[in-house]
Amino acid sequence: MMIWASISPEQAHREYKIPLNVSSAPENAFWGRYRPPESYGFDMDGPWPIVALTRHERQSNIVTLHIYSLIPEVLEAKGFNPLQSEGGYIYVDQQEFMELPTILENYSKTLTPTENVNKKHFAKLDNSELSSFHLSLNSDSTQQYFRQIEDPIKSPSNEKELTLIQFSLSGSISPKVFFWIGRFQLKALEKESFKPEDHSLPNINLDRAGLIELSFLMKSLFTS
Repeated sequence: MMIWASISPEQAHREYKIPLNVSSAPENAFWGRYRPPESYGFDMDGPWPIVALTRHERQSNIVTLHIYSLIPEVLEAKGFNPLQSEGGYIYVDQQEFMELPTILENYSKTLTPTENVNKKHFAKLDNSELSSFHLSLNSDSTQQYFRQIEDPIKSPSNEKELTLIQFSLSGSISPKVFFWIGRFQLKALEKESFKPEDHSLPNINLDRAGLIELSFLMKSLFTS
């Protein structure tokens, strides 16, 4: 049995604070751990990870992947929406993480095939490049950073943004994976105090080929 389970529109709205108009759209999909927050018993402190795939309103062949880890404090905050909140990530064990590529690949089948299937969507960052993006390595884990080469949604605002992803693997006996997505304005890098991990939106726009490439990057984390 999979650890991740599909979340109903009602549950996504009631328990995960997804706006009703988004959770009820039939083309959108949401996943959480098999047991919802209200049935966790003693595990009431969370975090409760959520993965969401929301279809673009005007370009139906493009989807936005969102990730977030919910804790009671944010669920109680007035107007909280995990799809529009900064600092999102998921931190799960190896088995949980390796179910995510299957989720992405299955959803990709609902999207229109990409014309240029050989086009690369991600570029791995060298360690020497990290400081220019206000990033650094942690000696306690093995980290990989990638940047999205091009946002599939063509707009003046998106051209001024950058989207990065991070995979961080820690532990040898019981491996855990930290998965982070950060989308932010390029001009934010002009401020020395800017920290992408804390002040960026945890979502990324992808077409079918981009979704499949991200799935491949996830699977290669344990095979490289």
